[in-house]
Formats: sequence, C-alpha cells, structure tokens
Amino acid sequence: LLVHARFLFFAKKAISRRTAFASAGGRGTLQHPQVSHPIVRFAELLMLGGVSLVIVLQYATVLGGATTKLFGIDNTFTLRYLLSAVVDSRGALVDTLSLAIVTSAVTAGIGLLAAFYIARTDFAGRGAIDFVASLPLAIPGTVIGLAFALAFNHRPLLLTGTALIIVVAFAVRALPYSIRAGVVAMHQLHRSMDEASVTMGATSGQTLMRVLLPLLKPALVAGMIFTFTRSVTTLSAVIFVVSPHWSLVTPTILSQMDRGDVGEAAALSTIVVVLVLAVIHGVPRLLGRDWRTQK
Repeated sequence: LLVHARFLFFAKKAISRRTAFASAGGRGTLQHPQVSHPIVRFAELLMLGGVSLVIVLQYATVLGGATTKLFGIDNTFTLRYLLSAVVDSRGALVDTLSLAIVTSAVTAGIGLLAAFYIARTDFAGRGAIDFVASLPLAIPGTVIGLAFALAFNHRPLLLTGTALIIVVAFAVRALPYSIRAGVVAMHQLHRSMDEASVTMGATSGQTLMRVLLPLLKPALVAGMIFTFTRSVTTLSAVIFVVSPHWSLVTPTILSQMDRGDVGEAAALSTIVVVLVLAVIHGVPRLLGRDWRTQK
C-alpha cells in the first residue's frame, strides 16, 4: 500500500507542475464550458441518474427501517425507534458531535500552517512533510486505530480511554485532505501578493493571516466541513480507541446491529445523516456566503 501511495504521490506532483496555474487577484470561477450535444447530455443524464437512484434507494431503505415496525414485514409507520435513538443514544450523539467539532478546528489550524509551509516556503523538508502527511490515505483505518491503541496504552503516553486519543485518530484520518485543499488553494494564489505584502512591511505571519487567510476561506470552510463529516461517520479508525467514558455514534450503530436492533440502528443512522446534511448545507450560509457558489 505504501509503495503504491508513494508512486501515485510523485506522479500527481509531476502532473501538477505541468498543469498548475495561479490567480493574481485571488478570485476563482466555477464557470465551465457546457456540453451541448444532445446524445452526450442524455448519456450523462442516464448514467448519473442511475447512480443517484442507487444512492437514494440506500438512504430510503435506512429511513424505512427507522420509521416502520419491521421493515419489509410489518410496514406500519412508527416513530418509536427515532424517539428511542434520541433518548438512549443521546450521550453518543453529544460525544461524537463535540469531538468532531474540536477535530475540525484543530485540523483546520494544523492544515493551514502545514499548507503554508509546503506551498509558500523554501525550507528543506517540505516535500517530506507533504509526503508523510499523505500517508494516512494509503493505510486502512483499522490499522491506524490498532496502532493508536497499542502505541498510547503505556506511560508516559497513556491516552487510552481519553477523548484526546479519539481526536488524534480523527485528525490523522482527515488531516491529509485539509492539507491538500490548503496547498491547492495556495498554489492558485500568485506569489506576487505575498511579495507585495512583504514589501509593505508585513511579516510572514501577517501575510498569512491578513492576506492569504481571507482568500483561503472557501478552502478552509470546505476542509472543516469535510473533517466534521468524516469524523462523525468514521468507524474503522476509532473502533479500537472508544471507551465507556466516550461513546461514538458509529460503534453504537454497529453494536445495535450485532444485537439485532435494526430499527434503532436505522433510526440513529437517519439522525446522523440529517445532522451531517445540516452542517454541509447550513454552515456556509451561516457564514454569510455559500463557498460553492463564490464568484
């Protein structure tokens, strides 16, 4: 896995050097040439419609399991499972949301600094940091979770059973995406803006916070939303580090399925989907602008 990841990493960097571009004004565009050929458009609609239908049917099945007494056998409508999920799994929901929010903030800060170091400095080791930060993408989450459980199970780094080990596991899995998003966004901003800021007497930190950060807001928000979503829905990376003191939603759903409580598991899954969709579509608008439609 690591050999393949190394090959793809350097191949991607070689291709990026040939196709990279920068914006002197720091404003991008989402406008692309539209396909007008009717056969091509129909084929695209047919393919995307089929994929979307499969996805919608999966979510509809989960919703059906959460709102019927016994999905497929007794389809009588009921809200008992949803109410039970809110009451019985309230602790898991609160713990998961709080830890995911903390992880989003931590990952955004570390990812921004790492991206600035990789894309805007000439210090040695930039490539090594970029490569090492991408390694968690090539390692299965179960391996990472097991490694954390073994590495932090003894003093002086005894973190087993604490919230910190869960936040670290969340961050390690999501940090590569935040760093890549930040690096790509910084590469699209021309260095002349940095040079102009330095010419006016600003330090590197002031340039980052006052010049680059406002322009990187869409990428930063996107990275935080992705980190939150991935933290709430991940299972493999945290299955070995959860404890009775800090319960998470995904292990709770797995435990309910093992006990045969399909209705409660479907109800809790439905609540998680609603919360994630609310964050994805609500946070950008609460910040004053939808980052997906920035012009």
